[in-house]
Amino acid sequence: MTVTKARSILLFLSVFLAASGTPSYVALAEGDAPRSNYLQATRQISLDASPSVVDYGEPVVLRGQIESDDESCRAYVLVNIDVDPANDSRSRHHIGETRSSESGEFEETVIPTNSGTFTALISEDQDSACPSAESDESTVHVRLGVTLKPNVRRVEEGSLVRLHVTVSPDCRGLGEDKIDLYQFKNGAYKKVAEQNPSGNCSTTFRRRVVADISFQARKGPQRSAAEDYRAGRSPEKAVGVK
Repeated sequence: MTVTKARSILLFLSVFLAASGTPSYVALAEGDAPRSNYLQATRQISLDASPSVVDYGEPVVLRGQIESDDESCRAYVLVNIDVDPANDSRSRHHIGETRSSESGEFEETVIPTNSGTFTALISEDQDSACPSAESDESTVHVRLGVTLKPNVRRVEEGSLVRLHVTVSPDCRGLGEDKIDLYQFKNGAYKKVAEQNPSGNCSTTFRRRVVADISFQARKGPQRSAAEDYRAGRSPEKAVGVK
């Protein structure tokens, strides 16, 4: 049988199967060194991360779908999840796995510690001729986490209070942004001090307290969270006078 005739037969079979409603298959190209005697089914995988912007420590739900013209290539398939973190010395690495439903849907919940991109992958199954597939990247931005801890909660009038501030996960690449201290006065928060963070992204403010007061620490430009995820602010902390 000539090569041209063999190709004609494969084309005829592909058209016939598609017309009859039988799952169609893609023939391996000449020279591809097929790994099995089967024609290989098509398979694709998608991934979506929601929400795409979160506060530090909040969960993200990764949802996806495996599409295939062969049901066995999308049902109960092991899905691996990789992450490529931003502003991190680590490269892309595996963080978890899940399994698809009968219809090919899958879901995994993660708590990212840094901004980065997520990817879903499925491996080739030689026994059933299901090819490997990799999703497009889905990006998640993690806002800075800012904590504020007074060394005491009640003091004598006129005493000094130490207010320790920590930024998480880190502040690399944000060295120009100082840590700002705000206090609540006359119905609004007003900036009262600023300091550069240390190497471990923390600093300590010292303030004299003469009346009950609330403090808040902030890091980075304070625009809306959707516009700038590199910012963060702590919950307010009250210090009372005895």
